[in-house]
Amino acid sequence: MHDIPEVPEVSLDSLIYTVLPAPPASVFDSICKTLIANDSIQASDENPQWKCLPPDTSAAKYETGSFAFFERILLATIDSHNGFESDVTFHIAQTGLPLDPPEDILDLDDPDEFSYLQRPRSGPGKVSWTDIVMAMECDSADDACNKYNAHARVVWSMYLAMRNDPRRQFILGLTCQDTKARLWYHDRCTVFSSEEFDINKDWIHLVRILISVLLAPPDRLGVDPDMELVLSRDPGAAPSYNITIRNSETGEPTTYRTLGIISSAGADSMVGPGTRLWLVQKLVASKLHGPCYTLKDTWVHEDCTPEHVRLEDIRTAQSAYSQYFPTPLDHGFSSFGTTTGKTLRLTELAATNKELIILSLSTDVRTRKNRDGSRSGEYRHFGDVSEQPRRHYCIVFEEVGKPVEDLCDLGDVFTAIMGGLEGKHT
Repeated sequence: MHDIPEVPEVSLDSLIYTVLPAPPASVFDSICKTLIANDSIQASDENPQWKCLPPDTSAAKYETGSFAFFERILLATIDSHNGFESDVTFHIAQTGLPLDPPEDILDLDDPDEFSYLQRPRSGPGKVSWTDIVMAMECDSADDACNKYNAHARVVWSMYLAMRNDPRRQFILGLTCQDTKARLWYHDRCTVFSSEEFDINKDWIHLVRILISVLLAPPDRLGVDPDMELVLSRDPGAAPSYNITIRNSETGEPTTYRTLGIISSAGADSMVGPGTRLWLVQKLVASKLHGPCYTLKDTWVHEDCTPEHVRLEDIRTAQSAYSQYFPTPLDHGFSSFGTTTGKTLRLTELAATNKELIILSLSTDVRTRKNRDGSRSGEYRHFGDVSEQPRRHYCIVFEEVGKPVEDLCDLGDVFTAIMGGLEGKHT
């Protein structure tokens, strides 16, 4: 996993209005007025405060389940509008979702709480990474170390949600220290955070975030509609997906069922293409049909020449070497719209020119600036990469291969290496 020592900060308004779908204005206005009328928001004109929030949050003990006041805020928001329906629910899942953080991360505990998409479960209380919409972290003490730990934990949990769910375009996060909160966003290009806001004074912003998440359809919450998770009654079974490709040339849709993963090493990085190779079969009338193929699922820069075009150029220019390259059968980009199908451009956001310190995920990288204001040579500004957005691209190959590291026969290893050298020669 890439180490991201610092995260760029952007204005709250620009992050909300860029990454969150706008709720109907009439619904939002009605909810805000009702929250004031039913006293959920007290002293709204002078010093607004949530009724369910402890008067002195700095003295409150934020132990397991103490972040439940957010659940009360959520319920108050839902109850303030008749006919409010959502498939997003709030759950405390601290002990139900192990994260396995690196051993060298100090105090990097499991995320405290999550809100996630409600769907059929394989068992009571079972939480899956595929359910999570927003990871939430909370610390009560006004302490810089705790704050950095909360930042690191939310970044770590967002990474794992992206790593373990290939359908994911982005994931949201929320950190809260006393009454100070931040909205977080992580996509295939970058990670960044909003400026800090007060959940009492700026309660309208918090309601806006919650309403947007509650009312948004799955594809507006970062889930690619062309990748459908196949539900299984076996809680121990590896996830399977129905992946629909609309051919780049004909527009004809074809659905493939994943039978297993060939390689997912490309998905290990915090940011990047998230490349996976799947063993698949065509799905016709809900039944598997025909031979098995290899499906490559990746996020490519929008100005990148698609792989099927490059392969066709090679076959045309150097047909003698075509045997060293896979044969493309189908290919296409996600059916996401012109903006939602790409990762976010940082240039669409209003930067504050500040960066948040994230506890290093390795012991040899320091996250603070040097005394002269310069950065360590190992530091990389991850915000820059999102100036070139990525699109979700899939390509199906006729041949089914195996990673070289999984080959047991020396002759097969030699053949693979020689084939790679011949291919590189082109």
